[in-house]
Formats: sequence, C-alpha cells, structure tokens
Amino acid sequence: MDDGESFTFDLLDGDVLLAFTDGLGDNLQQAEIAQIVSSTASADAMAKALVDAARERRRVDDDVTCVALRLGRGGGVSIAPSVTEESPWEKFGLRPF
Repeated sequence: MDDGESFTFDLLDGDVLLAFTDGLGDNLQQAEIAQIVSSTASADAMAKALVDAARERRRVDDDVTCVALRLGRGGGVSIAPSVTEESPWEKFGLRPF
C-alpha cells in the first residue's frame, strides 16, 4: 500500500474503536479524547461528546465527524457528524440538495 499505513491490533471485549476527521484531532489532544472515551458508556454518547468538545474548543475551524464503536456485548456504533457554522461548500455559495 503506497498511500497509507496498515496496522494490526488485538481487540478485546469492551475495547473502543474511533475513526474521526482532522477536525477532531486538530481541536482535542489525545489525553482529552481518552478522558471523554473513558467517561462515556455508550458509543452514541461518546461520539457526540467528542464532536461537541471539538466544536467548543474550535482551535481550528473545521468540520468534525466521529465514528465510535464499542466492541463486545452491549456495544454499539454511532456516527456523530457536525459542521461548522459555515460548511466548506457554503463558503463557495453552494447549498446541499
């Protein structure tokens, strides 16, 4: 694979997988992300809390999307998208359908 990196991890029941855009990573430090993840029970609440924290911090004005997946029994998947007050396409006068 020339355009990316590939990693292998051992996963256990209860582990959390996060996938997020740079809008989250540019606005929150890893320790802050870990604190929110460890203090939130459901994947839905976790994704929403992460997006809300990044939007509140707003060091970098960017869209934020987070996908949270908690593995094992009682797990769940949640996607929490959030756009800034003006989405990138709106900066050019475009509107979604």
